[in-house]
Amino acid sequence: MQNSYRVPQKREFALCIAFLLAFLLITIFRSSLHTVDAAINSWMPTIQSANVTVWASAIDFAFDTNSLVVYSVIIAAALFVRGRKQMGLFLVGAMSGAAVIVTITKNIEQITRPANAILVKSGFSFPSGHSAGIVVMLGILIFFAWEHWTSTRVRASIVGAYSAMIGIVCFDRVYLNAHWFSDVLAGALSGAFWLLFLILLYKWLGRRGTFDGPRFNIIANLLYVGAIVIAVLVVVSGAIV
Repeated sequence: MQNSYRVPQKREFALCIAFLLAFLLITIFRSSLHTVDAAINSWMPTIQSANVTVWASAIDFAFDTNSLVVYSVIIAAALFVRGRKQMGLFLVGAMSGAAVIVTITKNIEQITRPANAILVKSGFSFPSGHSAGIVVMLGILIFFAWEHWTSTRVRASIVGAYSAMIGIVCFDRVYLNAHWFSDVLAGALSGAFWLLFLILLYKWLGRRGTFDGPRFNIIANLLYVGAIVIAVLVVVSGAIV
């Protein structure tokens, strides 16, 4: 995956900073979005139906942050077996880090969830773990696919599918009234920042030859075990949905 280690573009770095600033601004001035949050929350019951809610509940379960962490551990294990340890470690480390960021932010902000949620969730509301998790996990997989397939048509299809999945999961959170709109927006922005930051780090480490040699194999194994421990703690805590 030599192409993965190309010199990062200034655009990538600028986007990374932009996503971070946007997330921080929403976190600081979240109260200013109260009117928008309340309006969207009040409107959602007018479009809810039994059939759609069944599908929304299934999406809630399938793309729960805990589920995404488990998926990442399994995929990372497969990558380790195939000798792609740097890719597997990148994926599981990204998801574990995203979970930590969301958990810390939730406990600092301590925003309560909407009272009219269809599916009652425990824990705090801001930001949405579903939104952050889907952006990060699929983003990492898209990054790998982007480096493998160079066809413009294939890449456009990948980006389209990625955008559609993010839109579906984010909409699902407000449809179920499990989150305020600002929760979902902040979650997606924090995930986008973390994703781009790690991609830049991954490329930088690749150019330095960090992924070469037996020493990395030993370190990767230890870090993977550590990431699994974090993932287990995340799933057990159930605090980042």
